[in-house]
Parts: sequence; structure tokens; C-alpha cells
Amino acid sequence: MKRILICLFAIVCFVMSLPLSAGAQAAPIITNDFQTVSTYTEYYQDGYAEITVTKKVSKNGILAAGNEYYIIGSKTYTWYDVNGKPLWDFVVIGDFRVIHNEYVVCIAASGAPHSFDKAWSCSSSTAFPEFNIAVGKATFKRKILFVTVDTRKIEVRLYCSKTGQLS
Repeated sequence: MKRILICLFAIVCFVMSLPLSAGAQAAPIITNDFQTVSTYTEYYQDGYAEITVTKKVSKNGILAAGNEYYIIGSKTYTWYDVNGKPLWDFVVIGDFRVIHNEYVVCIAASGAPHSFDKAWSCSSSTAFPEFNIAVGKATFKRKILFVTVDTRKIEVRLYCSKTGQLS
């Protein structure tokens, strides 16, 4: 959780360092109000994944003017074993610029892998912006006596619509 907050703080600092547009008149408003947008579960034979989407909107706040605003969102993919024990998760964080009903673009993306079980580790991870999507990819491996016995490759996509809806 601490790593997630550090990543989110870094993204907020990045957004705050961007220049204001000439028409921006709104005073900066900084809040830490993240909302859970959705949570769903995918079941598999050897476990299940829980996917959670959260967002924070800066309408008429940080770098926002008129119908333009910024959204910071995250999508967390958590893998559990069949007994419900969390083994690892991968968080994709996206920073989106939205002109309501006209335009949306992902301006920054980052990924943060976490392992909760010492047998599992992340062997690779990457994140990048792609149009209106923050894309994150990761590979987690489970090793027993230095031998890889299970590999999970995941791709997490955080979408933002022209109306500012995350999915």
C-alpha cells in the first residue's frame, strides 16, 4: 500500500509540473479522494484474480479549466490461490487528460508489481501510455528450489472514456 501511495504521489507531482494553459483560471485544489470505480473477479482452476479500478478527478482543480480536467486512475490485478491467500498483485497507474465529450489521452503510465509470497517474484514488468489507455505488462514466476514451476503473464489495461469513465 505504501508503494502505491508513493507511485500516486509521483504522478501527482508530475502533473503539477506541467505548464498551465493560457486560459486556465482555476485555483489549484489538491485532495486525496480516490474512489473505487469497480471490482470484479475472474476464476481459474488453480486460483482466481480480483481486479479493482480506482480514480481521482481534478475537475476545476489541478491544471483544469472549463471542460478540461485530469484523472489519475489505477487498476490492480491481485492473484489469489484456491484458498483465498493473496500471492501477488500488479498495479497500473494512468494519468489522463480529458476534454469532456471531445478528447482523452493517457499522458503517463506506471506499473508496480508486489509479491506477498516468497515463492513468487516478478521477473519483468513494464507500463506505457497508448492513446486513451494505460497499459501494464508483467510476468510473475513461482520457484521451488530455484526451479520455475509456474509462470503467469498478465496484461492490465486501464481505459478512460471521453466522459472520464475508467474501466
